[in-house]
Amino acid sequence: MAEASEAMNFELAAVYRDRLRALTYVQGSQVIHAERLGDADIFALACKGGTMCIQAFFIRGGQNWGHRSFFPAHTNDVPEDEVFASFLVQFYEDVPPPRRILLDRELAEGALIAEALGERAERKVELLYVGPAHTTNDVVAWLPEQQILFAGDLVFNGGTPFVVMGSVSGSLAALDRLKALGPNVVVPGHGSTCGVNNLDDQIAYLRFIQEIARPGFEAGVPPLELALQTDLGQFAELHDPERLVGNLYRAYSELRGDPLGHPIDPQAYADMITYNGGQPLRCWA
Repeated sequence: MAEASEAMNFELAAVYRDRLRALTYVQGSQVIHAERLGDADIFALACKGGTMCIQAFFIRGGQNWGHRSFFPAHTNDVPEDEVFASFLVQFYEDVPPPRRILLDRELAEGALIAEALGERAERKVELLYVGPAHTTNDVVAWLPEQQILFAGDLVFNGGTPFVVMGSVSGSLAALDRLKALGPNVVVPGHGSTCGVNNLDDQIAYLRFIQEIARPGFEAGVPPLELALQTDLGQFAELHDPERLVGNLYRAYSELRGDPLGHPIDPQAYADMITYNGGQPLRCWA
């Protein structure tokens, strides 16, 4: 950005500035919003250079109680999912499982692990992989006996759904699947506890995105320009309306035939800032 500015190429410098803002937002958005998680353990596995690391975050009473890194030994030629499953079983041998356990992927033995941990906690918990939706690795927790669904960020009660890192069509499929469970109580990722009717609200918004995206895409209208032209109608009262821009970027990606969850140009976040009057992006829901 500095080089472009010194060369008097101010338009390019502005583009770099907006890209840097967008990347800063992406980094900042990775923080854990634990207020509505209650008690939960969050695990993610990464592998590089033959070394595996499992990162764990511990949420209790909606507060982040810290994190810890684990490095499983003797993992050469062992599939990641097998290492992950073995780790979880061993981890909870002497530690009581919380109400929610969130993973960064679906495990082939996930149902068996959930059943075992549910029996240990004296309640049945099913972990269901439903991505790509909000992101590419969405997992929800379903308590069938209590008919309680912990939906995570698939549900924003009072806020605009956000699928720029996931999929519009995938979210619709996921929400239909969650509706079929017949939950009495839905615990959303953002907003207050709600009922199954809130899933219908999410579905209506995402179908609205698809309806406005297709003619804009076919006419070659950029997502930001289309967003500025769009009357949000019944969705105007939702928090964080600038997400419309990012959602249109995702819808355009799917109309191009990109794989669900395909990486989106960071310009999407810069355009969201522009739609938001140049103000930083925040999450009010």
